[in-house]
Amino acid sequence: MKPKIIVANWKCNPESSQEAQKLFGISDKKNVVIAAPYLFLHLGKELTYAQLGAQDAFLDNGAFTGEVSSRQLVKAGVKSVILGHSERRIYFGETDELIVQKAKAALDFGLSVIICIGESQREREEGTMMAGRTIRRDVINSLSGIPPKRSGKITVAYEPIWAIGTGETPNPTDINERAKLIKSTAESLGLFGVNVLYGGSVDENNCSDFLNQPEIDGLLVGGASLVSEKIAKIIKIMNNLNGDIYPVVHKEVPAKTKPAKEVKRGTTKKKTETKKTVTLKPKKALAKKQAKPALKPKKSPFSKVKKSVKKKK
Repeated sequence: MKPKIIVANWKCNPESSQEAQKLFGISDKKNVVIAAPYLFLHLGKELTYAQLGAQDAFLDNGAFTGEVSSRQLVKAGVKSVILGHSERRIYFGETDELIVQKAKAALDFGLSVIICIGESQREREEGTMMAGRTIRRDVINSLSGIPPKRSGKITVAYEPIWAIGTGETPNPTDINERAKLIKSTAESLGLFGVNVLYGGSVDENNCSDFLNQPEIDGLLVGGASLVSEKIAKIIKIMNNLNGDIYPVVHKEVPAKTKPAKEVKRGTTKKKTETKKTVTLKPKKALAKKQAKPALKPKKSPFSKVKKSVKKKK
C-alpha cells in the first residue's frame, strides 16, 4: 500500500519570508509537498524531508513577461508543480489545451505534475450524472496526449469548485467514488497508476475522513496549510495513518517504558560484543596470511609489461 500524501498549497501567501520560513519548518515532514509562491522557493532548498513544489509553470524560457518556466523551476530545486487550479482557470482564463501543453513541458523537464479538476456549483445542482460527466471530460481534456510512460509522475487533484474556501465539504464516500472514476478514466487513456488527491475546505477536523478512503491517495490543503497548528495536526494524522514513526509517533512513546527497554538493550549489546571480539580475532589472522599471496599475481603482469617495453626499445 502506497503512503498517503499532503500537498500544501500556500497560494498567494504569506506576506513575509519570516512567515514562510516558519511554515517551511513546520511542514518539513515525510510525504509532504509544499507548493510555495515563486518568491519563497529559494527558502525551500533547506527542506530535509518534504518536497518543494510550485503553483504553476510556463512552457519554457523566452519573452513571456511575468512567467516562470519549468526549466527555471527545476534549477530552483522544485520537484512538483500544480497545474490547472480552478483559480487559474477562472481568473486567468486557462484552458484545458494550455494545461495539457504545460503538463507536457513540465514532464519533459522531469517535474511531477498535479492537475486540478472539479465541477462548478451549477454542474453540481444539475445532479450526480452531470458532475460525473464533467469529471470524465476534465480528465480526458487535461491528460490527453500525455505519454503512458509518464503516468507515474501524474497526480489528479479533485477539487469541487463549490467546496474551495467555502467550508462546505462533500461526503467522503462520494469522493472515494469520484476518485475511482478519475482513475478508470485515466486508465482508458493508457495512464495507469495515477494518484488522486482531494481538495476543498480540508482541515484538521475532516482530513482523516478523506484519508481513510481507499481510492483517495492524499489531500490538497489550502487555507489550513497556512495555520501552523492546523497543518501540523493534518500531517500528524497522515503520518499515523501511514504508520510512519518519524517524527510524530516517536515523540508520543511513554517515558516510563524507555528506561526498562534501554537497560535490556544495553545488557544484550555487551554480551554480543564480547562474542564478536572472540570470533573476529581468528578472522583477522587469516586475513593477514592471505594478504601476501593475494599481492603476488598483481606484480607479475606489471613486470612483464616493463620487460616487453624494454625489448621494443
